[in-house]
Amino acid sequence: MAVALFILAVGIAGAASMLVAAATTTAATEHRSAMERLAISELQAAVALDDEVLGISLAAGGYRPAHDGRATATTPDAAVRPLEQTTVAGLQVTIRRDVTWGAASAGAVRIDEAYKVVTITVSWTDASGPHTIVASSAALDSVAGDPSAEAAG
Repeated sequence: MAVALFILAVGIAGAASMLVAAATTTAATEHRSAMERLAISELQAAVALDDEVLGISLAAGGYRPAHDGRATATTPDAAVRPLEQTTVAGLQVTIRRDVTWGAASAGAVRIDEAYKVVTITVSWTDASGPHTIVASSAALDSVAGDPSAEAAG
Protein backbone atom coordinates (compact mmCIF):
# COMPACT_ATOMS: atom_id res chain seq x y z
CA MET A 1 0.00 0.00 0.00
CA ALA A 2 2.82 2.42 0.89
CA VAL A 3 4.56 1.66 -2.39
CA ALA A 4 1.36 2.39 -4.32
CA LEU A 5 0.92 5.72 -2.51
CA PHE A 6 4.54 6.63 -3.24
CA ILE A 7 4.12 5.85 -6.94
CA LEU A 8 0.88 7.89 -7.01
CA ALA A 9 2.63 10.85 -5.29
CA VAL A 10 5.51 10.75 -7.79
CA GLY A 11 3.03 10.67 -10.67
CA ILE A 12 1.06 13.64 -9.30
CA ALA A 13 4.25 15.65 -8.72
CA GLY A 14 5.39 14.92 -12.28
CA ALA A 15 2.04 15.96 -13.71
CA ALA A 16 2.07 19.16 -11.66
CA SER A 17 5.54 20.13 -12.86
CA MET A 18 4.47 19.40 -16.45
CA LEU A 19 1.45 21.72 -16.05
CA VAL A 20 3.67 24.50 -14.66
CA ALA A 21 6.08 24.10 -17.59
CA ALA A 22 3.19 24.20 -20.06
CA ALA A 23 1.82 27.38 -18.46
CA THR A 24 5.27 29.02 -18.61
CA THR A 25 5.66 28.07 -22.29
CA THR A 26 2.18 29.39 -23.11
CA ALA A 27 2.92 32.70 -21.37
CA ALA A 28 6.27 33.03 -23.18
CA THR A 29 4.55 32.40 -26.53
CA GLU A 30 1.90 35.03 -25.77
CA HIS A 31 4.62 37.52 -24.75
CA ARG A 32 6.60 36.86 -27.94
CA SER A 33 3.47 37.42 -30.05
CA ALA A 34 2.74 40.72 -28.28
CA MET A 35 6.35 41.88 -28.73
CA GLU A 36 6.37 40.91 -32.41
CA ARG A 37 3.23 43.03 -32.93
CA LEU A 38 4.91 45.90 -31.07
CA ALA A 39 8.11 45.67 -33.17
CA ILE A 40 6.16 45.58 -36.45
CA SER A 41 3.97 48.50 -35.38
CA GLU A 42 7.03 50.56 -34.39
CA LEU A 43 8.74 49.71 -37.69
CA GLN A 44 5.71 50.67 -39.78
CA ALA A 45 5.31 53.96 -37.90
CA ALA A 46 8.97 54.91 -38.41
CA VAL A 47 9.12 53.96 -42.10
CA ALA A 48 5.95 56.01 -42.73
CA LEU A 49 7.64 59.23 -41.52
CA ASP A 50 8.66 61.95 -43.97
CA ASP A 51 12.33 61.77 -44.90
CA GLU A 52 13.06 65.17 -43.29
CA VAL A 53 12.19 63.84 -39.82
CA LEU A 54 13.24 60.19 -40.25
CA GLY A 55 16.40 60.20 -38.19
CA ILE A 56 17.85 60.57 -34.71
CA SER A 57 18.73 63.85 -33.01
CA LEU A 58 22.31 64.16 -31.77
CA ALA A 59 20.88 65.43 -28.46
CA ALA A 60 18.48 62.50 -27.99
CA GLY A 61 18.90 60.27 -24.96
CA GLY A 62 20.21 56.93 -26.17
CA TYR A 63 21.83 58.38 -29.30
CA ARG A 64 24.65 56.27 -30.73
CA PRO A 65 26.73 57.19 -33.78
CA ALA A 66 26.36 53.84 -35.58
CA HIS A 67 24.48 50.53 -35.58
CA ASP A 68 25.45 47.32 -37.40
CA GLY A 69 28.41 49.10 -38.98
CA ARG A 70 26.22 51.80 -40.56
CA ALA A 71 26.32 55.49 -39.58
CA THR A 72 23.30 56.90 -37.79
CA ALA A 73 21.10 59.15 -39.92
CA THR A 74 20.81 62.37 -37.93
CA THR A 75 18.45 65.27 -38.42
CA PRO A 76 17.72 68.30 -36.22
CA ASP A 77 13.95 67.79 -36.56
CA ALA A 78 14.13 64.07 -35.74
CA ALA A 79 10.83 62.37 -34.96
CA VAL A 80 12.42 59.09 -33.84
CA ARG A 81 13.27 58.56 -30.16
CA PRO A 82 16.16 56.10 -30.02
CA LEU A 83 15.43 54.53 -26.64
CA GLU A 84 12.24 53.97 -24.66
CA GLN A 85 11.19 51.96 -21.61
CA THR A 86 7.54 50.91 -21.47
CA THR A 87 5.25 48.20 -20.12
CA VAL A 88 3.57 45.70 -22.44
CA ALA A 89 1.49 42.73 -21.27
CA GLY A 90 2.65 43.43 -17.71
CA LEU A 91 6.35 43.24 -18.65
CA GLN A 92 9.05 45.91 -18.64
CA VAL A 93 10.09 46.37 -22.27
CA THR A 94 12.99 48.25 -23.86
CA ILE A 95 12.41 49.58 -27.38
CA ARG A 96 15.56 50.55 -29.28
CA ARG A 97 15.07 52.46 -32.54
CA ASP A 98 17.96 52.95 -34.96
CA VAL A 99 17.89 54.88 -38.22
CA THR A 100 21.07 54.39 -40.22
CA TRP A 101 22.35 55.05 -43.72
CA GLY A 102 22.41 52.26 -46.27
CA ALA A 103 24.92 52.34 -49.13
CA ALA A 104 24.26 51.57 -52.77
CA SER A 105 26.54 51.26 -55.76
CA ALA A 106 26.43 50.80 -59.48
CA GLY A 107 29.72 49.95 -61.08
CA ALA A 108 32.40 52.21 -59.65
CA VAL A 109 29.95 54.72 -58.15
CA ARG A 110 29.12 54.27 -54.48
CA ILE A 111 26.67 56.38 -52.48
CA ASP A 112 27.24 55.92 -48.73
CA GLU A 113 24.02 57.72 -47.78
CA ALA A 114 21.74 56.26 -50.45
CA TYR A 115 18.75 55.35 -48.28
CA LYS A 116 17.79 54.96 -44.64
CA VAL A 117 17.47 51.69 -42.75
CA VAL A 118 15.14 51.51 -39.76
CA THR A 119 15.84 48.85 -37.13
CA ILE A 120 13.59 48.24 -34.14
CA THR A 121 14.87 46.08 -31.27
CA VAL A 122 12.41 45.02 -28.57
CA SER A 123 13.87 43.39 -25.43
CA TRP A 124 12.15 41.97 -22.34
CA THR A 125 12.55 39.35 -19.64
CA ASP A 126 9.84 36.96 -18.49
CA ALA A 127 9.72 33.76 -16.44
CA SER A 128 11.51 31.83 -19.19
CA GLY A 129 14.39 34.34 -19.40
CA PRO A 130 15.54 37.32 -21.52
CA HIS A 131 14.29 37.74 -25.10
CA THR A 132 14.93 40.06 -28.05
CA ILE A 133 13.10 40.61 -31.32
CA VAL A 134 14.62 42.67 -34.16
CA ALA A 135 12.65 44.07 -37.09
CA SER A 136 14.35 46.03 -39.88
CA SER A 137 13.39 47.65 -43.17
CA ALA A 138 14.75 50.05 -45.74
CA ALA A 139 12.89 53.35 -45.91
CA LEU A 140 12.72 53.53 -49.68
CA ASP A 141 11.19 57.02 -49.79
CA SER A 142 14.60 58.25 -48.67
CA VAL A 143 16.53 56.89 -51.69
CA ALA A 144 19.13 59.48 -52.68
CA GLY A 145 18.90 58.77 -56.37
CA ASP A 146 19.69 56.12 -58.89
CA PRO A 147 23.44 55.37 -58.69
CA SER A 148 23.44 54.17 -62.29
CA ALA A 149 22.13 57.58 -63.46
CA GLU A 150 24.96 59.30 -61.58
CA ALA A 151 27.51 56.90 -63.07
CA ALA A 152 26.36 57.83 -66.56
CA GLY A 153 26.32 61.56 -65.80
